[in-house]
Amino acid sequence: MTRVIRKFLALPWAERWLLMQAMAALPLVTLTLMTVGPRRCYQDLARLTPIAPGGALTVTNADHRASRTAWLVRIASLHGLAKGSCLAQSLTVWFLLRRQGIPASLRIGVRLQHGRLEAHAWTEHRNRVLDDDADIGRRFSAFGGVGGVLEHRGAELP
Repeated sequence: MTRVIRKFLALPWAERWLLMQAMAALPLVTLTLMTVGPRRCYQDLARLTPIAPGGALTVTNADHRASRTAWLVRIASLHGLAKGSCLAQSLTVWFLLRRQGIPASLRIGVRLQHGRLEAHAWTEHRNRVLDDDADIGRRFSAFGGVGGVLEHRGAELP
């Protein structure tokens, strides 16, 4: 336990704060997905974090912060109250990035594996995968625009 605390204290203050936000947001997103479904969860998170065009961050800073945010959500899923599904984790990354003024895209893809239809979610920033392997888009066929999928009725996912 002291090793975990030492690692936490070694993080820059801003990342400690972001990790605490991730540890709070991930269980809430997970619970919201279970109670109101993906469409409503996505809409509510989007409404809470309207993103303004042309933020104050440089591209390099935004790329770095996007990568670190995804990493911190992963840490929150490993050591926090809720592991969360890939959808919960990706929505949490997407939400936290929007809170920082960093545009991101939520992707949901499907594939047929051994006769079973599988679905997976991940987050991208400037067409770069943040919270999964870089080739995830080749392994899963992503929907054109997740926003459109989750904003319309009949798009409830398990």
